[in-house]
Amino acid sequence: MAEPVKEVDARYERIVRLLNKLPTLQQTIFRLRHIEGMEYADIAEITGTTPESVRQTVSRARRTILKLYHSTSCKTNK
Repeated sequence: MAEPVKEVDARYERIVRLLNKLPTLQQTIFRLRHIEGMEYADIAEITGTTPESVRQTVSRARRTILKLYHSTSCKTNK
């Protein structure tokens, strides 16, 4: 069964707020990868880094967002 649109929108907005808390470079690289759909090599060229560095930055951003998402979930469920 599909989730109600309101619930999906609320989660999306929450993730965007959490994304905005990341350092600027992490935000930029995360958005280029996951919103714009760019390849690691292309992002590396734009940012002047290596594809491996871009992958590490994306991984750190994901972990931070996940950690913040769960920590704010715990606070709202109490």
